[in-house]
Amino acid sequence: MALDEQTTRLIHRCTNQHCPEAANGGILPIYIVDNEIYRYLPTVIAGTIDKVTASWLRTEIQPPLRSRHSPLPPARLPESEQNALKNMAVMLKPNTFIPVTLKDPSPTLQIQDELHLLREELGAFDGHYETFMDTYQVKQQQVRTKIIAATATIEEYENQVRHLYDRQARRFPVPGPELGESFYATTLTDDTRRLFVGIMPHNYTHINAVIRLAELFHREVEDLRRDPSGAIPRLGLTAVSTPDEFLAMLSYYEVFVTYLLSKREGDRLNQSIEGQLNQELTDNGYSDLVNKSIIGETPFSEVRSILDELESPTPDFSSRLRSVTATSTISHGVDVERINYMCFFGMPRQTAEYIQTSSRAGRDHPGIVLLCFNPARERDQSHYHYFAKYHEYLDRLVEPVPINRWSKFSIRRTLPGLFMAMLLNDYNLTMGGSGYESLYFGRKARQLIESQQIQPDEVASYLQKAYRTGQYDAGQEFDQVITE
Repeated sequence: MALDEQTTRLIHRCTNQHCPEAANGGILPIYIVDNEIYRYLPTVIAGTIDKVTASWLRTEIQPPLRSRHSPLPPARLPESEQNALKNMAVMLKPNTFIPVTLKDPSPTLQIQDELHLLREELGAFDGHYETFMDTYQVKQQQVRTKIIAATATIEEYENQVRHLYDRQARRFPVPGPELGESFYATTLTDDTRRLFVGIMPHNYTHINAVIRLAELFHREVEDLRRDPSGAIPRLGLTAVSTPDEFLAMLSYYEVFVTYLLSKREGDRLNQSIEGQLNQELTDNGYSDLVNKSIIGETPFSEVRSILDELESPTPDFSSRLRSVTATSTISHGVDVERINYMCFFGMPRQTAEYIQTSSRAGRDHPGIVLLCFNPARERDQSHYHYFAKYHEYLDRLVEPVPINRWSKFSIRRTLPGLFMAMLLNDYNLTMGGSGYESLYFGRKARQLIESQQIQPDEVASYLQKAYRTGQYDAGQEFDQVITE
């Protein structure tokens, strides 16, 4: 990464001599800074949904949604509008603008991954901004962005899509005539990807049962490593023939991942691993464990380092990372080939969470999933008694996503943001005239309101359309808040 002073942007340079962009100095057409993204309008933008809330804070978000306003300098803007932008602090000099006409500047396609995570407060807040952006875009362009939402665990998706986007959902692919069969997928009965094992501890506390499972696992792995030649015939393996091949295969099964239901349980378990488990292993001639945690508070850089360590283990077995404790942080987006052995520290609260997390194991190689139930919880006891039947109907037991865009207090959180987004991105470039002053500063907005150039009724109507209050009985309370 390097700074280009002439264009005032960060440059990503490919160091591979065979790079297709070598003729261009290895400069990759990638932008990661918000200002650069708004400035150059990339063809594809990858980001998180919280970025849409920045529409209340900055005026740069308007170019993708307005045909007559193109990217910020030093790209392009029509000459007729250069004077109107002279006093805006966020702009560069007008002589850096080049007249241009954009065709369909609005986003054509929005792809939302992990739809089921847009739930509860996050889903309600996002839903308000999604329908605002849709209202704004239709007002300027008379077109709507198409939305594709992907998820592996969903139930009553029509209701969730209605609350998020105020649209009618269509499912693809649709279920087939038989369970596990459709035009697009089939079930292979002779190809086992995961083996699920339910365990109910007796004469063990819950945490000691998990520690005991981890101890047996790590002892067995080291025993197999000590005698690979003898392990091959003893296990009846036909896919490997040499000790090196066996050890290479075993490396995919030497990481013990423990899934935690809460951070508090993780603190207790980590202490037991560092003290109790490592003591047991070393007393019996086995190597110490390197254990690390991935929880919500873990910095992204540390998470990336842990995943890199799992994907590329060190040659020295005793110093390898072989134990990971993690919360729901690893339930999505973690695709590591060496995670094939997982133990649940109790039954997750939701079936969708259980499906998403257990699918981290066995993605490339057959995996084993242990579910160590808490004997003191009645819910865990029920899951243990109906373990096989529960897994038989697992997909049908996914709970609907809790979401309500009409939550009573949600509008109090989003109304200031949507009002400012409307003011900065719609009114901002239409009400200044030749003596333009940005509505980002309150003085000009106050003048326009006092001179009745901005009408309260017009603003209220705009926001009511953005919230979709007129289409639902539940929106009447939002109408009152907007009017006030």
